[in-house]
Amino acid sequence: MEYFCGLDISIETTALCVVDSAGTIVCRVSVATDPEAIYKQLKPYLSKLKRVGHEAGSLSPWLHPQLLAKGLPVVCLETHHVRNLNRPGFAGGSDSEVGWSHDSQDIKQVFT
Repeated sequence: MEYFCGLDISIETTALCVVDSAGTIVCRVSVATDPEAIYKQLKPYLSKLKRVGHEAGSLSPWLHPQLLAKGLPVVCLETHHVRNLNRPGFAGGSDSEVGWSHDSQDIKQVFT
């Protein structure tokens, strides 16, 4: 079983949503925006983690290389790649505390 993870990064916290290859949510949590905290949360999935994606933003130049250095298969996504994910109820909507996890199929579709 492969896993995919979407990160919704803000200054203080990062929402993580891990889905399996069927699109089923296996982990939905918020952690500190810290490479070690993100790594610790994803470590149980690392051997089968195909992609970890985050949208390009002001923290990307710092966080992206830190996550790569920890061995995470991280990709930085341009805004137009995730544009369709920004709809009511998604990140910034009623489920903003869990970011990408509003629709687990969205994560899988972005990475496949």
